Amino acid sequence: AVHYALVARDSEVIAEFSEFPGEFSLTAKKLLKSTEKTQVFKTYTQGNKTFNFYTFEDLTFLCYSDLSLGRELNLKFLDEMRKSFPAYTRKAGAFAEVIKKTHIP
Repeated sequence: AVHYALVARDSEVIAEFSEFPGEFSLTAKKLLKSTEKTQVFKTYTQGNKTFNFYTFEDLTFLCYSDLSLGRELNLKFLDEMRKSFPAYTRKAGAFAEVIKKTHIP
C-alpha cells in the first residue's frame, strides 16, 4: 500500500497527502532536500517501507509505500500521479482526490 505522497518543485512541497500522520512526512522532506534532482527514479529503503522519487521536468513526485509493492508498481503509481497532477487545483482536498484516483493493481 502507498501511505503518503507529495509533489515538490525543487525542495518546496507544493502538495501532499496522507490518510494518517507519521514521521514519514518529516523523513520524506529531509530526503527530498538531499536527493539529487537529476535522478529520474530513486528508491530509499527504511525497514519494510520505501521512499520512491520520480523527477519529471521541474517536479518531483514522491511516495512512501510498503517494500512488498516493488519498484515497478511504485514507478507506475508515481507516473500516474504525474499524469493526474495537472487536474490538481488549489481547492482544499483536491490533491487527495488525485492520489485516491491513482490506482495500482
